[in-house]
Amino acid sequence: MDRQPASDKTPVLWHGYEVIAKGANRVCVIDPENTSRCLKFDLPAQEAKGGRANRWRRFRGEVFPKLALNHIEWRAYQKCLSIAGQSLHNYVATCFGLRHTPHGKALSSEIVLNSDGSIAKPIYTYFDQPTSIDYLDLLDALDELQHFLLRHKIPLFDLNSGNLLVLHCATGRIRVKCIDVKSVGQNKELIPFSRWLVGAMRSKIKRRIERLKQLITIKMAQKSPENA
Repeated sequence: MDRQPASDKTPVLWHGYEVIAKGANRVCVIDPENTSRCLKFDLPAQEAKGGRANRWRRFRGEVFPKLALNHIEWRAYQKCLSIAGQSLHNYVATCFGLRHTPHGKALSSEIVLNSDGSIAKPIYTYFDQPTSIDYLDLLDALDELQHFLLRHKIPLFDLNSGNLLVLHCATGRIRVKCIDVKSVGQNKELIPFSRWLVGAMRSKIKRRIERLKQLITIKMAQKSPENA
């Protein structure tokens, strides 16, 4: 999900819930019953965006609930957890399960917080604003994520600047944490070689990470503290 942080001044609401982020297919809101958690809802068809393929996936999810995005992500998260154990939570936001609500079934997940208690922001929010982050530290954090995925052979491919948050640790270092693992359980390839062959999976992960590192370098190198 591409996170679209709400204004710090006026909370954006969706059916009375405070919005953290809104993407093309889902909205992420603060859980009023536990504010350390968020709820992800599939957007109604009239609110969702995207082309024909995206509309087809939404229709399929409405007809067959187990093919809905939240169900796919919950199963994908459980698969990742079975592979990597608790070490997964260093790199992927914790999911707590599916919940019935007055506005449909929601996926309950942790709200990723920095050491100072603020909500961690996606990588792309650092592209167009002043930052004290050294982009080289961010590249190192991506290398660490890549090493983890390759070591455990986790086919997580949606490695983009909206799905990865920049987490500021108490030690002063930064890490990246993924908030959307649907791609582990959602095949978009006509012939899924990257799921059948470990070598193809490793190559695809490396390509996605490298592409993101190149984007970060272009967007952030000139704003790095050492160049300020």
